[in-house]
Amino acid sequence: MATRRSLTDYQQAGFGGLSFATNLNFMNLPLSYEQRLWALEGLFACALAKIEDDVKYKDDKDIGLLVGGIRILLDQAGDDYRSRYENHESFDNMENNYRRLLTQTFSSILELQGKTKMIEKLVVTQDEVG
Repeated sequence: MATRRSLTDYQQAGFGGLSFATNLNFMNLPLSYEQRLWALEGLFACALAKIEDDVKYKDDKDIGLLVGGIRILLDQAGDDYRSRYENHESFDNMENNYRRLLTQTFSSILELQGKTKMIEKLVVTQDEVG
C-alpha cells in the first residue's frame, strides 16, 4: 500500500511534523515575494529558537556557519526586494535572480531544520484495508 500522509499524521509527529507541514505550505501557497520573505524570516526565527534552547546545537560549528549564512541570505533578500517583482512583468533577470535567492534561502533553512532535528525522519504508513 502506498504511503499516505495527512495533516493529522504530521500533528502526531510533533514539532518535526509541524515544521514539515509549514514548509509544505510555503512551497505550495500562492504568496507574494514579500510574503515569502516574511515566511522565510519566520522559519528562520523558529529554527533559531530551537538552536538557542539546545546546547548541543548552539555550540555546533557547522550549524553556526549555516545560521550565519542564512542571515546573510535573508539580509540580501531584504535589500534586493523590489515591489515591481510582484506584477511579474519585468523583462530582466533581476526577478529571476531574486526568485533563486529566495529558493536558496529556503533550501538552507530546510538544511538547518534537518540538522537540528526540527524535521525528523518519520515514515507514516496506512494500514491495509480489506
